[in-house]
Amino acid sequence: MRNDGVIVQAGGRTRQFRFSANAFCDLEDATGKGMFEILETLDNAPSLKFVRAAVWACLRQSEPEITPAEAGDVIDELGLIATVGKLVEAVIAAFPDQRKAGESAEGNASRAAAGSGMSS
Repeated sequence: MRNDGVIVQAGGRTRQFRFSANAFCDLEDATGKGMFEILETLDNAPSLKFVRAAVWACLRQSEPEITPAEAGDVIDELGLIATVGKLVEAVIAAFPDQRKAGESAEGNASRAAAGSGMSS
């Protein structure tokens, strides 16, 4: 499934928050955190510096020349809480099949255990 990210209106134009593999790598470089630490931080009261780095990394996919200061301007326009919400939506868009894959694996494991006489 395709990751189109999340569309926002800021700076008088349509912009795309998109967490690609490159965006996650840029964010890892900017924050010194690994991907799972990034996800944990985003979910648990991220600092403003972290949010600005995340916006910068997401926007670089469609705006390669964006600066961290311009990313901060986007936050100022959208508002901090709304920006974090959009970043979370962008993370969810980056992993659209994960929930289905997990449910499928659980269902297959349950069916396999039931058919083998094993209990869970």
